[in-house]
Amino acid sequence: MNHNFNAGPSILPSEVFEEASRAIIDFNNAGLSILEIGHRTPLFEDVLNEAISLVK
Repeated sequence: MNHNFNAGPSILPSEVFEEASRAIIDFNNAGLSILEIGHRTPLFEDVLNEAISLVK
């Protein structure tokens, strides 16, 4: 794995792209894309809460 500690673009593992592409087609087997989920739905609130906890 490569790491980039400089400003600007960084290298992402292929697993990140694979998971993102699956989420664009069908997020968590919800039958919807992550791009289609409303920002006030419980499904998206879970995404937001996980992101907040990962940042902390």
